[in-house]
Amino acid sequence: MDDGLFQFDAPYRIGHLNKHITLLKQTDIKDAATRITRKQWVDQLGFKVWARIEPLRGNAYVEAYKEGVKDIIKITIRYRKDITTDMVVRYKDTMYVIDTIIDPGEAHAKLELMCRIQTQGINGVSESDT
Repeated sequence: MDDGLFQFDAPYRIGHLNKHITLLKQTDIKDAATRITRKQWVDQLGFKVWARIEPLRGNAYVEAYKEGVKDIIKITIRYRKDITTDMVVRYKDTMYVIDTIIDPGEAHAKLELMCRIQTQGINGVSESDT
């Protein structure tokens, strides 16, 4: 059953995008005092984005489970061309690693970010460093 959420370029429905997320990208930050460069997660856009966060269900979940991936989360946002797979999504205290970016029907109305939950920090950087 289709819930009518963004049928390609259909108008948005109030309430579907009900989570405020932050898109982060790892960048090199140089400490002026010590001249040491370290990697840090930085807010890529400078503002939060409205999103819908939901686990995969039905056939999509079964297909992902067959490939050995158990916790796949679909995050739906309005279309943006500056989203890449080297970013992560932060919602409250949870970090999501973006595996795939889907533009359904190439309609440029929404993006579906297929993510997995990151529980132990990302690339050696703990979540407390963000």
